[in-house]
Amino acid sequence: MMSNKVFPQKEVGDFMNAKFIPLKLDAEKEGAALAKQYGVKAYPTYVVMDGDGKEVAKFSGYMDGPKFIEKVTVSDLSEKLRRLRLMGVSDIIIDPGFGFSKTTEQNFEMMRNLQLFKSSLGAPVLVGVSRKSMITKSLGITPMEALPGTIALDTIALTRGASILRVHDVSEAVAAVRMYELSTL
Repeated sequence: MMSNKVFPQKEVGDFMNAKFIPLKLDAEKEGAALAKQYGVKAYPTYVVMDGDGKEVAKFSGYMDGPKFIEKVTVSDLSEKLRRLRLMGVSDIIIDPGFGFSKTTEQNFEMMRNLQLFKSSLGAPVLVGVSRKSMITKSLGITPMEALPGTIALDTIALTRGASILRVHDVSEAVAAVRMYELSTL
């Protein structure tokens, strides 16, 4: 049955309910056939499927909310990359989507683990945090006052594997990138 109460952790529920249609199944009843079909050998197991019913990811056991969200996001992007490559697309850039359907804490968790996108997916990573609410809410400022926070997060993103920065303040970002490059030679 469809349920918006599948995930007891609020941050996971908010993330999953915005992106997927959660189903809660009784493993003793209707879940038995699906468990066999998808090779579920332990509980809890989360099977993430796309709109066509194809398995995107499968996770077993307990994990904290941020780790679960990270695994779903990387697995979902990995499946999309696989499909694009099968279609012959080779010029691919990963944009993990800072700010889109994520809380401020989820955005910072993604920033803390940004290197996973590059190492797990093998494609350049684009980061667009310029003037985002993760900065303005955290610092209690307006978007027009967010340049120092933006430059700080852009620099952190570069240290964690970002290849491309999407920015509003180009000359300031170029200076920050140049300083980063000079300090990492």
